[in-house]
This record gives sequence, structure tokens and C-alpha cells, in this order.
Amino acid sequence: MNRRTSMAIVLLAGFILAAPSSVAAAASRPNPVHALKARFEPGRGVQLSEVSRTVTGGESVWRTRMHGTLRFGRSGPLAVEFTRGEIAEKGEEPSPSELPHIDKYIIDGSRYYDSADNFLGTIPDGKTWVHRKGSFILAYFSHQPFDVFNPAVISVLLKNRTPTRVPTGYLYRGTTPSSPLDKATRDSTRGTDQMPFDLPGGGPDISWRLWTDLNGLPQRLMTSFTVGAGKYAITGIADTRYSGWGSPVDISAPPTDQVIEEADVPADVLRNLSYTEPPVSVAPAR
Repeated sequence: MNRRTSMAIVLLAGFILAAPSSVAAAASRPNPVHALKARFEPGRGVQLSEVSRTVTGGESVWRTRMHGTLRFGRSGPLAVEFTRGEIAEKGEEPSPSELPHIDKYIIDGSRYYDSADNFLGTIPDGKTWVHRKGSFILAYFSHQPFDVFNPAVISVLLKNRTPTRVPTGYLYRGTTPSSPLDKATRDSTRGTDQMPFDLPGGGPDISWRLWTDLNGLPQRLMTSFTVGAGKYAITGIADTRYSGWGSPVDISAPPTDQVIEEADVPADVLRNLSYTEPPVSVAPAR
């Protein structure tokens, strides 16, 4: 047996020994899509905490903090209740929009309730919630550019991705065009025509990192993307943490005697914090 032949045998033997171990490792990893679907239990949910930021010209121009609770049904999220406010940059005075921003979303048509405290002016006595017009995408109460609670989206995101083992579970990472994520949302049972990146020529690529626990459930999601170029480029970051998976959650529409219709709100009463927010784009996640 010559040297070349013996070296080939050694390499082949190493491959044969390594292959089963890598297959076994993949088989032992939890499937995040299956783990997510298993948590879709009525009356159960998850807590979220998020900080997002928009940067243009190298300066942060928009920074918000959000805390929320999501309630699941058998096929996915049904309702969310959250607070959100703008965070002042260092050295700046807090702006009026840093007041608590309390919203309720119910995903049964267009029921969306906004705290009366978010309006400047006088709301009729006893009315603490304003029923807003329009249909809102439940998942987009977060500033994340895709729906982490949609199994079809997560399936596209993690396709052919091998995670890194970390102390608390697994880390997935990559860069994914926004178009297939939007398509997965439209094609799924909770699809909608309201996508975050309905832009000419398609949306941007999204850099992301997703940490899951040992059961495959999201623990943290960081995303980044850029819209525009040069001095017109806008950069932002969304960082969301998830906890309390499967905890009991009770979110329901406010009592009718506490609700006023948006059409009945006096014309001189203005929203404190507009939903017309700056476009979000993000520096690549590292």
C-alpha cells in the first residue's frame, strides 16, 4: 500500500466516523417551528421586551422601548397588550411622547383600542379607550421586520441554517431577503397585503440573529436592514427578548362603557404619538 492510498483510507475513515455524529447532533436539536406551534394554546402567551433605534447620518433620530404581552389561540397570536414610548438620547430632555403609550390589539377584524391618555385634549368623562378605525397587523406592534410568531416565516428564515450551540440553547444567524419572508406571511393562514417592505424593486436584505432556548423557543431576536443609500440611508436596530412562554394570559377588549369611537373624539383632540414613524433600517447584526 503506497502512501497516497493509506492517506485516502485515513481520510475516508474520518469522514465515516464524523458523519453519524453530525447527523445525530442535528436529530437531537429541537425544531423551532414545531416548538412554536406547540405553544399555541388558548389562554397562554409570552412576554416581550424590545428596544429599537433608527439612525441617519450617523446620528440616532428615533429610539423606542416596548414592553408587551401576547395571547395565543390554537393557530397563533390572538391579542396583544403593550406599552411603548420614545427614549430620550443621552443629554436630551425627555419628549412628551415618552409618556406611557398603552395600546390593545385584538386580531378579530379591525378591533384596535388606544389609551385615551395618548390624546392631547379632553376625552369625555369615563372614556379611557378609543376604538380606532382600520385593520392592524397583530405581529407589527413590534418593530421587528418579520413575524417571529408565524411558523411559515420561521421556516423560511431557518431553512438550511445550522445553529451554533450556546450556553442557553442555540444561535441561528444569517442575512435573508425580505421578499420571501413577506411572501411567507401572505401565503400563510394569517397572511395580509400589508407588508413592511412594499417597495419598488422589493425590500432590503435583513441581517438577523435568533437565539432559542433548549426547547427551540425564541429567547432573543436582533435584526438589521438598510433603506436608501449614501447620505439618504437610514439605519436602525430592533432587539427583542421573549420570556414566560406558556404563562397564563388574559387580554380582552375594554368594557364598552369605557370606550369611545374614534369618529366621536373631538376634532381638536390630537394624538400624542403618531403612528407615522420614520422608516426603520439597521446596521448589519454582528
